[in-house]
Amino acid sequence: MGAFDTESAQQRRQRQFLDAIEQAIHDINHEAIHGVVPMLDKATFMQMAKSVAQLRVKYIAAATASLASGAAPQPQQMSQLKAMREQFEEARAAFDAVKRALTRNYINVALNDKDL
Repeated sequence: MGAFDTESAQQRRQRQFLDAIEQAIHDINHEAIHGVVPMLDKATFMQMAKSVAQLRVKYIAAATASLASGAAPQPQQMSQLKAMREQFEEARAAFDAVKRALTRNYINVALNDKDL
């Protein structure tokens, strides 16, 4: 058996190990997340998207109002703007986490014919 065959066998074993680890991580995440959020329907997911959009609009409107005049915003305005940005970014990150959990099948999706 040559060096190439040994290296190839080692790579196969390493790939199998990594595949087993990935499957174990998936199973752990599925069990943990599915235990808390077992099912999500389209209406709930869309309401989450709407909430994120509303926070985005609120932030953009406040930014426009604070900055469009050309005058330097007051510190209180900037603090409020920062808080709105943080709310929007946190909501977006949470929504993305739920979306990722859905795509990885950690959460089951309640579907009916009109959802397809």
